[in-house]
Amino acid sequence: MVLDLRVDRANVGYRVQTLAGDGVGTEIWTLMAPLAPRRTAIEVRYYLPERRRERLEALAEKYRCSCEQLWDEDEAMMMRRDSLTARAAARRLRRTLPLPLILGELSELRRQLPLLVEYDGEEFRVVELEDGTLLAHATTCPHWLGPLGGAASGKGMLRCPWHGYLFDIRTGESADGRGYRLAQSPRVVVDPATDEVSLIACARAL
Repeated sequence: MVLDLRVDRANVGYRVQTLAGDGVGTEIWTLMAPLAPRRTAIEVRYYLPERRRERLEALAEKYRCSCEQLWDEDEAMMMRRDSLTARAAARRLRRTLPLPLILGELSELRRQLPLLVEYDGEEFRVVELEDGTLLAHATTCPHWLGPLGGAASGKGMLRCPWHGYLFDIRTGESADGRGYRLAQSPRVVVDPATDEVSLIACARAL
């Protein structure tokens, strides 16, 4: 499939045209009108190279459902990004480290892994690696703040489901050369006397 995207800055909109492949000749116009600082009216128009009424009605319903789904996903993504950005800004203003978070006894915790926990206003996932090491990793991708809470973590790697960014789960460093790094995670500490497991903030996370 070959698509052509044209942006009409003067009229605040853009057009996508299918030049080759399925749906060749189709044009989708997206027109926007600013209403307020956080409100925009959006109109999407579909022009299809089809004359049969029953076929047009079926295609119209498919496009409507697809557009509604994509819009809902994008809206949820942007709301998530706004919320996470605000929380990160609030954490940067704080001068003290948070208290440790007790996760429970080691054998009981292992039965719950992987485990999502909130610590210091941020979500982390506690996992056990193949060698038995317990660690916590951030559940937000630094690229577009994609969700990593359910991302596969095989062979010590973590891949973002949105755009495929790959991270070393032990260090948080980029594993694909694209330069991003996961946010600093708390340490998982096991008390040798009681087998109690806790999350403890690292000083450089401030």
